[in-house]
Amino acid sequence: MNILKDKLRQNREQLTVLLFSAAVSLIFLSFFSKNSFFYPLNNGADINMFYTMGKGIANGLVCYRDIFDQKGPIWYFLYTIAYFLDRNGYWGIFLIEIISFTFFLYFTYKAMKLYGGEKFFYFTAPILAFCTMGNGSFWQGGQAEELIFPLLAYLLYSLLRYFKEDYPEKPMDYKTLLINGICSGLVFWSKFTLIMPWFIFMAGVFIIMISRKHVKRAFISCLVFLGGTLIPTVPVFIYFIANGAVGDLVQVYFIENIFGYSPTVQSDESTLETLWKNVKLGIDRIGPSMVLALFGGVGLLFAKKRYLPDWRTKLIFPIMFLASVLGIYGGGTSYMYYPAALIPYALLGAAVLGDVMNEGWKYIPEKAKPKTIFAVAVAASMIISFAATFDGNRNIHILFEKKEDTVQYRFAETINSVPGSTMINYGFLDHGFYMAADKLPVTKYFARINLKYEALPEMYEAQRDVVKNGEADFVVLKISKDYTLDYIEKIYGSLFDDYIVVDDMIYYNGDSKWESHYILLAHESVDLY
Repeated sequence: MNILKDKLRQNREQLTVLLFSAAVSLIFLSFFSKNSFFYPLNNGADINMFYTMGKGIANGLVCYRDIFDQKGPIWYFLYTIAYFLDRNGYWGIFLIEIISFTFFLYFTYKAMKLYGGEKFFYFTAPILAFCTMGNGSFWQGGQAEELIFPLLAYLLYSLLRYFKEDYPEKPMDYKTLLINGICSGLVFWSKFTLIMPWFIFMAGVFIIMISRKHVKRAFISCLVFLGGTLIPTVPVFIYFIANGAVGDLVQVYFIENIFGYSPTVQSDESTLETLWKNVKLGIDRIGPSMVLALFGGVGLLFAKKRYLPDWRTKLIFPIMFLASVLGIYGGGTSYMYYPAALIPYALLGAAVLGDVMNEGWKYIPEKAKPKTIFAVAVAASMIISFAATFDGNRNIHILFEKKEDTVQYRFAETINSVPGSTMINYGFLDHGFYMAADKLPVTKYFARINLKYEALPEMYEAQRDVVKNGEADFVVLKISKDYTLDYIEKIYGSLFDDYIVVDDMIYYNGDSKWESHYILLAHESVDLY
C-alpha cells in the first residue's frame, strides 16, 4: 500500500511539474514568440523559409529537388507537421514551441531533483524563460536552436543522473544510450552543426567504460547509440530514395552548407580572431544564461565529490560546451540566433543553484518560513522575469498589431484579387508573403538565401528566368527604406519592364531595428480591375 501511495504521489508531482512548465511556456511564448496568437504573423525570414518548405512538402513537392533551402530534412518534416496543424498561420509551430520549452523545463526540474533542490524549480523556471527569450538570440521564434532545447537538456540530465546514481559501479544503461542516439539523429538531420554535444557524450561514455574495464559493454554501447541514431536516419533515406533525390540531399544539405558560405572574416583578421569575436558576441547576447551555466560549471568542477565523483566526470561537461561552441562558430559565420543553442547549459547552473538554495533553506528557522513564502517567491520570480523579458525581447514591436496593418496581408489582398494568381518573392529571403497569400512557389528557388552568386548561380538565374518569362503574375521586391521606386530600374535595369508597380509600403524587416521598402509588382497581362 505504501508503495502504491508513493507511486501516486510521484505521479501527481510529475504532473504538477509538467503543468507548471507548460503554463510558464505558454505565458512567455504567447508574448515573446511571433508564432503566437498575439501576433499578426511571424515576419522573420528563416521561419517563413521553413514554413514554405513544409507547405511545399505537404503539397507534394520534394525537399531539395523541387523546393530549396538548406536546413536538414527532419526540420522541414517538422514544419510539414506544423503546416498540417495550421494551414493559414503559425499555430502549429507555436504548439511545437510550447511542447519543446515545457520539456526543457521538465528536464531542468529532474536535474535539480538529483541534488535535492526540486522545491526551488518553481522559482527558477521563470528565470530560465527570461534567459531564453529576453535577449537578441531569441530570433522571432521557431528556430532550430530553440527547438533542440529539450534534446540537449535530456542529454545533460542523463549524464548528471548517471554520475549521481550509477557511476562508477554500473555502466550506463542501454535505454539512456538509445534515447540519446535518437536525439542525436534528430539533431543531425535538422542542423548538423549542433551535433557536437552528442559526439562528446558518446566519446566520453565510451572512454569512461574502457577506463573501468567494461570493454565489451563499451563497444556494445556505441552500437546501441548508433542504432538510436539510425531510427530517424532510416526514414530520411527512405523518403529521398523513394523520390530519387538522394543526390539533392547530399548536394544541398552537406556540400552547399559546408562549402557555400563565406566566413565572416575581416581582411585584417585571422581565423582565430574571427572565431573569438563571434563567440564573444554570441556569449554577450545570452549573458544571463551563461552566468547560470558558469555558476553550474564552477560548482560541478570544484565542489569536490558533491556533484561529480572524479576528474573523468568533471571534464566531460566543459569539453561538451567547448565542442558546442566550435560546432556553432567553427565555420566562421555568425548570426544573431546562433548562441541560443548554448542556453540549455543553464540547466547545470539550475541544478547547482537548487542545491545551494536547499542547503541555505535548512539554516532558516522554521518560524521564519511562513507557508506563503514559496507562493510569494514564485509570483515575484514570474513578474520580475516577465518584465525583464519584455525589456530584452526583440519581437514585441509587432505585438497585438492587426493583420491588415502588415505589408504581407496588404499585398496578399491584392494578389488574391486575381483568381489562381501566382507570385515570386524576388531577391530576398521569404518574409511571410507566401504564407499570407496562401501561395505555393512557382520555382524551386522561391526566395534568395544568403549565398553569393559564385556559390549558387542557378538560384539567381532561376529567379531571373521566372521574371523574364512572365511566369509569375506578381513579384514582391525589397529595397532599402531610403530608396524610392525609381531605384528599381537602377538596380535591375530592364528586368521588370513587363511589370507594373501596384503597391508599396515601408515595414519591419523581421527585426525592430530594421525597416525595408517592400514593393508589389503585377505583370502587365494581369487584370486587377
